[in-house]
Amino acid sequence: MPTQVLRSNDATLRADLQAVGRSAFARGMVWGTSGNISGKLPDGSLLLSKAGTDLADLADDDFVIAAPGFDDDVPPEATSEIRMHRAAHAAGDDVRCVLHLSPVWVTLAATTGIAVPITTTAEAHLMLAGLTRVPWACPGTPDLGHAVAKGLENGTRALILEGHGALTLGRTPREALLRMETLEFVTRLAILAHQSGLPLIALHPTQRAQISQRYGNH
Repeated sequence: MPTQVLRSNDATLRADLQAVGRSAFARGMVWGTSGNISGKLPDGSLLLSKAGTDLADLADDDFVIAAPGFDDDVPPEATSEIRMHRAAHAAGDDVRCVLHLSPVWVTLAATTGIAVPITTTAEAHLMLAGLTRVPWACPGTPDLGHAVAKGLENGTRALILEGHGALTLGRTPREALLRMETLEFVTRLAILAHQSGLPLIALHPTQRAQISQRYGNH
């Protein structure tokens, strides 16, 4: 079991997670003590925000270190969503940060069933490819962790959690945040188009192929 004492070589990741929390708040994506964030340390263990913390003002001691295995022990102070984070980090070696937020527009889609098309803009196609809706599972339970693992099987790095919010994954904390912001923007676009009775024009498959070829590794 990893030590619960934050080590000096964890300082960079901790600072990056703190910066993302502040930025998410500045962008209107954080309210109260909603949301949680985690990053992967060099030894494979996870650095997670503690339960009940404010992402807008994460102190150095607002984190806990935990083993990455789904069935490993849960530190007493860890976020209740630890199994969801563990499942997400197990999705691939490219996953170094997991961000769970409840932005207004995404949460509206998650609680109404409004479809969120991701082939309407180049940015959405690149950042949200394979976007999946995860059926309702009670927050903080192993059921939600298993549902998240299943939702990530198609290789996507963004999930809409029905009745809950959203989850984005990234190679860095900043990438996870930018992916969340892209999801929030395209969701707002979809809802505004729905309200206005305007059809969103999807990119043609050849256009998507051009985008992927040019920027796929961006």
